[in-house]
Amino acid sequence: MSAPTDPPVPRPLPERATCALFLVVLALHLAAVTVGWRHGMLPGNTFRQAQTALTTYFIAQEPGLSLAYPTPVLGKPWSIPMEFPLYEWTVAGLRRLSSLPLVECARLVTLACFYLTLPALWWLLAEFGVDRARRWLVLAFVPACPVYVFYSRAVLIESMALMFAAWFLTAFLTGLRRASGRWLLAAMLLGVIAILAKVTTVFLFLVPAGGFLLHPAWRAARAESAARAGSWRRVAWAAASLVPIAAAGLAWVAYGDAVKAHNPAADMLMSGPQRLYNFGVLADRWSGEYWRRWSGMVCTAAIHPAVLAAVALAAGLAARRWRSWILGGAALFFLAPAVFPFLYAWHDYYYYANAAFLAVAMGFAAVAVLDSRLPRALGALLVIGGLFLQGRLYATHYLPQQRIASDGQTGLSRALYDLTAPDDVLVVAGQDWNAELPWATRRRALMIRHGFEENDAYLRRAFGDLRGEFVAALVITGDVPNRAGLVELARTSLGICPEPIFAYENSQVFVNAAIRDEWSSRLPLYAQDRVQVLSRNESARTPLAGDPRKIHGRAVFDGLAPSLVRYEVPYTLVRHPLRDRTVFSLHAPGRLWFDPGAGRHGVRIGFGILDSAWQGDARTNGVDFQLRAVTSTGSRLLWHRLLDPAANPADRGPQAARCTVELQPGEQLQVFTDPNGSNSFDWAYIAELRIE
Repeated sequence: MSAPTDPPVPRPLPERATCALFLVVLALHLAAVTVGWRHGMLPGNTFRQAQTALTTYFIAQEPGLSLAYPTPVLGKPWSIPMEFPLYEWTVAGLRRLSSLPLVECARLVTLACFYLTLPALWWLLAEFGVDRARRWLVLAFVPACPVYVFYSRAVLIESMALMFAAWFLTAFLTGLRRASGRWLLAAMLLGVIAILAKVTTVFLFLVPAGGFLLHPAWRAARAESAARAGSWRRVAWAAASLVPIAAAGLAWVAYGDAVKAHNPAADMLMSGPQRLYNFGVLADRWSGEYWRRWSGMVCTAAIHPAVLAAVALAAGLAARRWRSWILGGAALFFLAPAVFPFLYAWHDYYYYANAAFLAVAMGFAAVAVLDSRLPRALGALLVIGGLFLQGRLYATHYLPQQRIASDGQTGLSRALYDLTAPDDVLVVAGQDWNAELPWATRRRALMIRHGFEENDAYLRRAFGDLRGEFVAALVITGDVPNRAGLVELARTSLGICPEPIFAYENSQVFVNAAIRDEWSSRLPLYAQDRVQVLSRNESARTPLAGDPRKIHGRAVFDGLAPSLVRYEVPYTLVRHPLRDRTVFSLHAPGRLWFDPGAGRHGVRIGFGILDSAWQGDARTNGVDFQLRAVTSTGSRLLWHRLLDPAANPADRGPQAARCTVELQPGEQLQVFTDPNGSNSFDWAYIAELRIE
């Protein structure tokens, strides 16, 4: 395919200026993406992000790589494969290699894929003969799209699918123009990966790939007889490179259907129902509700209304050289909602796949403005104004969500996380198949889909499939009185007590009879989290002591050395939320005993006092964190650090220390939080304790 044949542009753009503009936009993009980077909350279609995060979490727990990967939200069998899990494998691999939280690993992968998409677009423009200065200007509008800021930090497969699709199109065009078998082979491989990652994304790039074939096919038809065979051979090889891509997509759909068929609740995820969900019906495309929602999505995720109007005006006034780019980019952008009406009317993150086409249209509209008869300074001002409006659109709709400082946890999820064991299963009704609670608790779940709560045949099969699993709790959200049949079946099939043990907002929790007494004695007093204890326990405000190894759900002790053998805490066993994690509450006076054996040991401890203990009306007078060597007859001090955050700003926030201790035979290592006088507001915590 040859480059455009328009005459050279009379007024060249200064490359330094357009490159500088691109770099400024890219720097602002990076600054915006990292707002709330460490927050555990997943803003922006949390339903889908939580599902991807949950899948990745359980993939990381398993050895090896399996195509029938776990997404434990619909009960057993736990696998309901949708996309090929390359994104999840990549995130899980990064998680294993680093000490970063899984959400941050996922965000790094997402952002890296977006940035690796930009060179593909640069190369693609170069293949069409667009000069460097104009390439920088066009590319500046890609990271300026709100959807590419907000969702380039999401736990979603979108950016990886876009990256492979963009590189596929670039390799395909390069192979066509250069008659290169190597480039066409690369395009085939990239296209296979892209279609496995997300078929609705790569479809949008297969359309222009097919369009690129038309030009050499037309030339082959017009070629002289001597050259015609070679031209058609070149076209045939290019077309043949697309066949494995389609075949891979069909094969993956067939495989996914075969696995999903084993789960009684996964029928709506099979290719048949999904086809109707993806493509809709003709009436959807003429629905007023569809157009209202679709236009709202476009003017939220992709383009400011004023910029859209300016692009339309520029398309009418631009030189033919740039008009084709503007109209072509806009046409490919609008093709997506025309083909997938429901997806693009209800899910803003889907615009990640096609917003690049609209960004290209915006970029060439800016090129047309600068190449017009307007004074160059006025044109530059208009271009910068357009980028500013794009940034303002993001700041209005998406930035406030990123600024919410939340770990994504609720009183319900914290209690379930603390009180259940990692291998336990939850049964949840009234939340459809939303993965948010399973992700927040890091537990496998049978999420009973809407409409199945009273389906006796389904419930009996789903509960029967859980045979051999320990179902720790049943959570019912919403209409609890009308779920008596579900509760009774859970009692007879799963051993769930028929009386709820606690409530949170409009949810009630029923516990397995085997651990009800344990829960009654351990149930955290989450008054600040609006948890209402329905089974009263008079010992809840008295000190708790015991052997942590005998506690069913040991998650409350996460981050502490496995040699923990005894605990003694005032009031309750609980974890406090702190930034993007939770920490073990060791309200003074509290004690933890560890038995690592005699000898020299390196100790690493993360500790602190909650900010709420010294802010506002609360005024702790400090806590002395101590490490002691203890026996049944006495103790000796090995290390200590007094924190008084109200008086000393250096004592505020998370603290860390390392030390070496020497234990004699018969001695254990004790962590002790000693009140510095009164223990009022002594909300001390241990973030981690490692003994080497």
